[in-house]
This record gives sequence, structure tokens and C-alpha cells, in this order.
Amino acid sequence: MTEVENLMLEHLKRFQGQLSRVEEKIEETASEMRSMKQHMGAFLTSEANRDIGRAQFRLRLERIERRLDLYEG
Repeated sequence: MTEVENLMLEHLKRFQGQLSRVEEKIEETASEMRSMKQHMGAFLTSEANRDIGRAQFRLRLERIERRLDLYEG
């Protein structure tokens, strides 16, 4: 091989190594994003369940107020 070919080969090898590191970083970031999405999904489910509980409590309270003639709505 000529000196130019060797130089090109070395540059391509270095480029390939850098590309591999970039690919690993992208995969790591994608994994972190999946974890964050799962966490957010669990959080939103928890919030929805709390909202349902509050709504049920509010309905029960309104029913009690109506029965005691305390309802103003």
C-alpha cells in the first residue's frame, strides 16, 4: 500500500471508532428516554387514579350534603 492509502485507512479506522462511540451514546440516550417515558406513564397513571378518588369523594360529599339539606348547588 502506498503512504496515501495507509493514511486514508488510518483515517477511516479512526472515523469508524468515533462512529461506534456515537452509536453507543445514542443507544444509551434512547434507553434513558425509554426509562423516562415509563416513569412519566406511571406518574400520569397515579395522578389519574388520585383524580378519580377525589371525584368519587366529591360525589359522596355532595350526596351527604343533599341528604342533610346542606347542598347549595
